Amino acid sequence: MQIAQQLGITQSAVSQLLNTLEKKEWIRRSINPNNRRELHVELSEKAKTYLENMRKVELAIIEKYYSALSFDEISTLTSIYEKLDQLIPHQNEEKG
Repeated sequence: MQIAQQLGITQSAVSQLLNTLEKKEWIRRSINPNNRRELHVELSEKAKTYLENMRKVELAIIEKYYSALSFDEISTLTSIYEKLDQLIPHQNEEKG
């Protein structure tokens, strides 16, 4: 199962997670009619709306707080984010 591999958890844990997300109406599951062993998972409209609202909040935070930073501070912050972006996938590879 691709989700289990990507998250580094068991298929059973993925199944439990998907059941919970589906009960809370965050996802929709459907079976591929051409390959009944293949399951499609997609975000529900509720989840898409939630994510869009979160993006708006993030933009408001960026506009309010990041705009107060100097160019040097933004450069430093960008360097830190880039370093973390490199480290996090590497840490996940070491676990698997």
